[in-house]
Amino acid sequence: MAPSDTSTPPGHRRRASIPTAFFSLPTTSEFFRKTQFKPTKIFGVLYLAEAKPDADRLRLHTVEKLLEFPRFSSRVKLETNFFGTRQAFFERIPREQIDVDYHFQVIQGQQTFSAEDNISEMVSEAHLLDWDPDKPLWKITLVTDMKDGRSMILAIVDHTVGDGTSLAAIMSSIFDKNDNHSETKEPSSKAKAADTPLRLSHRILMNLYSVYFGTVGFPLVPADPETCLKVSAKNKRAAPIGRKCSATRHFPLEEIKAIKSQFQGATLNDVLNALVTMAFRRYLEKAPGRPIHMMFAINYRPPSTTMEDLVRQGGSNRVVGGCLAVPLSYTSPLDAVWRCKAAMDIYRRTPLIPIFSHISNVAMGFLPQMLLEHIALDNYFKSTGCLSNVMGPTKQAKLGGYVVDDIAFYGMATAQGTYIGVLSYNNQLRMFICMDKHVDADPDGLRDALEAAYQELKDATKAASPSELIPPDSTPMSAKVLEWALPILLIVALGRWLAVAT
Repeated sequence: MAPSDTSTPPGHRRRASIPTAFFSLPTTSEFFRKTQFKPTKIFGVLYLAEAKPDADRLRLHTVEKLLEFPRFSSRVKLETNFFGTRQAFFERIPREQIDVDYHFQVIQGQQTFSAEDNISEMVSEAHLLDWDPDKPLWKITLVTDMKDGRSMILAIVDHTVGDGTSLAAIMSSIFDKNDNHSETKEPSSKAKAADTPLRLSHRILMNLYSVYFGTVGFPLVPADPETCLKVSAKNKRAAPIGRKCSATRHFPLEEIKAIKSQFQGATLNDVLNALVTMAFRRYLEKAPGRPIHMMFAINYRPPSTTMEDLVRQGGSNRVVGGCLAVPLSYTSPLDAVWRCKAAMDIYRRTPLIPIFSHISNVAMGFLPQMLLEHIALDNYFKSTGCLSNVMGPTKQAKLGGYVVDDIAFYGMATAQGTYIGVLSYNNQLRMFICMDKHVDADPDGLRDALEAAYQELKDATKAASPSELIPPDSTPMSAKVLEWALPILLIVALGRWLAVAT
């Protein structure tokens, strides 16, 4: 399926959303370019089973299909309107003016190039890359004849072009059409099993807190204490020196879904958050104390959104950043899942997401660039880690006639110490770790901690008795106090009214 506006003529300008305009600032803003703030990029890897694929065939297949999407054939321009609001525009470039050799390059691996040994170097180069503002914001590199008998396609795409969910849909659309293609579906962040009811007092406080957190609470979250997983304060504005990466083994997706199904109302993201929580505590050997936080991307598209809808849009940014206080004080793997679910319920069961997205859009449109750069850098710096989950095709795909053996996904942002990208493909799920080289942590060590956490959660869920899987009462003490306080206040008010009336 092609995007809905393939007929957009060269030179035509299409206004981007405010979040997209924000992501474009490191490339379009002279002020941002003078700082150390690097563009936020998504680094995708397609491993092909063929060692020596036809480079010309793949170039024709991938580049020509991507250029059908206006954002992949447009330059981005930043302007300020009469009211002082920043606006970004995608300006379509004529096909004959697009430098295909810039966007698609080939490296001969000569059976010496190893994905495992060289991936950190490739991701580092992608992170340090400054885009040419007069060209579309993406590049592809084909590495052939690797040491393991495969080849790989490295795709670097700026977040301006689209978020992970949107880009995954576009990626799936350029795969060879077959019976498997239609089975790729976009998971909604709101789709989940029937949840446990909450007390009225709990719902009242949760909604009140969502208003506070969505307006002023998020910027006031304190910076996490310094750990080996986090960029230190002295390196917050240091010149970037690259990234270091690792990846877990494959986890059966159906097995993870089976674990999730044991927790009433839980989502896949709740289980993933619990795994990261357990891995952080295991890796840091950190006792409960001052909390650490984890950022995550919240997809606020309508639940009915499908992959076909995303492809027709041709790229979009419909995410906001959430913040989870990592519950390091959990008492068991099961407790870790329940605590993560309870913490995430405020995003699912209150108007927090629309409140925060609207406030953020206003701020990103009007704030001075100096202040906006400070806030953006601070948000990345304050949290210990970031988690992003993207769903790929459910079955094995082909690209240009070549079998796609595996897919990897790494995310990177300035001053973000530890980024964990989660991608499922062919009913297998992997977690990809991308760390700033300024942090002291070893990505392989965190990988081992994630794999151990998965096994621990799997064993605990399998051995759990029915009583252990009953959802615990998540009502906070403040809500219970409110239940007692409200009747007392009503009685006092009624008594005073009766006294005055008589």
